[in-house]
Amino acid sequence: MKILDRISLLASIFPGTDRQRAERAAADMADRWADAFAREPEMAGDLIRLSGLFTVEPDYYHHDDHDETGAPLPRDPIRAAERRGAQEFALRLLAAGHMTPDEINDLMETST
Repeated sequence: MKILDRISLLASIFPGTDRQRAERAAADMADRWADAFAREPEMAGDLIRLSGLFTVEPDYYHHDDHDETGAPLPRDPIRAAERRGAQEFALRLLAAGHMTPDEINDLMETST
């Protein structure tokens, strides 16, 4: 039996409150992500790029022969929600890995 399995077994025998278990689980998750970022520093940059965290969607305009100014095309709400979800998920993983906003910005400056 691994040491982690023993800890899990003991935790199940002597359960704390729901809040204590949730805090312990969150701390364990944060440690795993921090360890992963320490072992693989490129992983944080990959998360940022895959989620499109700092990308700005361009404005698209409809132009026709009669209107020189053009009207903005409507945005797809489903695509926008999907994009926001991916960005939020990436931010949560980066925060779980103990990355600060300044570190994330530094990563983006060095990766572009």
